[in-house]
Amino acid sequence: MAGTVELRQTFDQRWQELALAETAVAVDATITPEPAAWTRPVAEELPRISLSFSDADAEGAPTPAAVSRTDLEVRGVLGEGGMGRVHAARQHSLRREVAVKTVKERATASAAAAILREAVVTGALEHPGIVPVHALGLDDRGRPVLVMKRVEGVEWRALLHDAAHPAWSARGEDRMVAHLEILMQVCQAVHFAHTRGVVHRDIKPENVMLGDFGEVYLVDWGIALRLDDASERTGLVGTPAYMAPEMVAGRAVSPQTDVYLLGATLHEILTGQFRHFGESLQDVLLSAFCSDTPEYTDAVPKELAELCRRSMARDPEARPESALALRQALADFLGHRGSIALAESAGERLSALLELLAGAPAAEPPGDLARAYQLATESRFGFTQALSEWPENDAARAGLHRVLSALADLELRQGHAETAETLVKELDPPSPELAARVAAEKKKKARQQLEEKRLREMANDMDVRVAGKQRSRALAALLGASGAMAAFALMQPHPSRLKVQTLLSLALVLVLVMLAAVGVWRKQLMQNAFNRRLVGLMLLSGVSVVFTRFFGGALALPTPYIFALDSLVLCLVSAAATIVMLRGLWPLCVVMVASSALCLIHPSWSAIVFGFASTATVPLVALAIHLHKKQQEREGELPPESRV
Repeated sequence: MAGTVELRQTFDQRWQELALAETAVAVDATITPEPAAWTRPVAEELPRISLSFSDADAEGAPTPAAVSRTDLEVRGVLGEGGMGRVHAARQHSLRREVAVKTVKERATASAAAAILREAVVTGALEHPGIVPVHALGLDDRGRPVLVMKRVEGVEWRALLHDAAHPAWSARGEDRMVAHLEILMQVCQAVHFAHTRGVVHRDIKPENVMLGDFGEVYLVDWGIALRLDDASERTGLVGTPAYMAPEMVAGRAVSPQTDVYLLGATLHEILTGQFRHFGESLQDVLLSAFCSDTPEYTDAVPKELAELCRRSMARDPEARPESALALRQALADFLGHRGSIALAESAGERLSALLELLAGAPAAEPPGDLARAYQLATESRFGFTQALSEWPENDAARAGLHRVLSALADLELRQGHAETAETLVKELDPPSPELAARVAAEKKKKARQQLEEKRLREMANDMDVRVAGKQRSRALAALLGASGAMAAFALMQPHPSRLKVQTLLSLALVLVLVMLAAVGVWRKQLMQNAFNRRLVGLMLLSGVSVVFTRFFGGALALPTPYIFALDSLVLCLVSAAATIVMLRGLWPLCVVMVASSALCLIHPSWSAIVFGFASTATVPLVALAIHLHKKQQEREGELPPESRV
């Protein structure tokens, strides 16, 4: 703020020095210097150039005899300003059309001096972008006459402010590229002048002529300054709407001054407005004096916006080092157009992706997941291609960072921590927020995997399919053994009077058969809890029968009572198995209860009843296992992958 106040105070002092308060000057009109003692042709030493006017309205029409002697025949007016006029003329000796610049009847001495200045400066600058001077002299009334090449074309200003101008038909469809190419040619002409020690001081679209065949001419060198000329260093010279700060301040100008004017012209190309404007000439000059850094909308390419700001820096040293450097920066931008276009297109897809993600509930993927991946893929490819064409494309680099972040977010919304982690590792600079989300998701997924593993193990532990073949073989062995022992008991003369020692031996043999079957298929049968429990219950049943018979013998119980006690013990074991393992074993409980009762009611049938009951144990167990498997299948309790 203090700097702004100081600049305003300095400008107010300068404004008083200029004494322009009562002067009416258009902000886009050139302010010319007063005549000064600089080296220029002496009017009396200039040759006489006679003009004849075919226009009846021309001032001072000559006599027919004079017309016949003149080489230049003025046929019309190409343009005019406050003090000067440019005529279209025919040079009969060379049979060509030329342009003739003269001063008006009531022109000031400064207007005549401007023509002389322009002739001397322009005549020394032979360049394709500067209109050639054919001759300089005085007319019959002693006024300066400047004969130049006639440029068939239009002022650049007309194309800048008229999108429908007919001249656009020869300039291509991309208006921005056309304007920048014109400005690049102007930069070349300006740089050439600088190498010859000349500063234009009035570069603006109005002073650029565009030929019908692509020619670009920087014209109106009337206020150009030779850097070796010490005069006219403090006066206000130039066009206020484009002026550099040093021009308003009255400080020495330099090639950097023309760089500022080129930047002001670029500003007009990009915005359609003058660099400096205001309600009064004082406001415009204050704007030029302060030259605050301009702001640009998103419609202006960032690279050009930054180039504009540098070119119009208040400090001449902060501007591009030369008009040629400015031209190269413009050429670089045009070379980067493809990269910029790719980045802009990718940016549109990125915006659509971000909008899609924003519309989805928090931490959930969008409804149209395929569309989200399509936008992300296209956007990422576009930014990558843009960077491959122009590695310094900051917009593409920032866009790639954003699309990678969006992709990582999309993956995290779906719980894909590993994919998201890969994307986050590509971010430069890194994103701590996304890295933290990835770490949290990985922990969450690890907990889920542990829980799933535990559930799978639990499901596998109760999967009846595990070791099914081996279990069936073991049951078949038990069935055979129990059937054989039942047959042995029934073959005795008095089965119900079998000795306790015989019953105990049969029970021990059955237990040994169980142990042998378990030993043969131990590896398979011990794989899960279901089979381990089943084996345990079967062994418990056998061991229980052994103990009941041992204690029955010790108590000298009759054989029918021992059979009844065996059936009761097996009923209890079956009931326990029904509760903890197989609900389908309840029929075995019924069978054993009935067996125990019949053994007590009909002691003579006890051996037969128990033999059939014990033999039925194995088929009933197999049936219960089968029913349990069907139930697991119906309820979806079986894991998808089991060793059957």
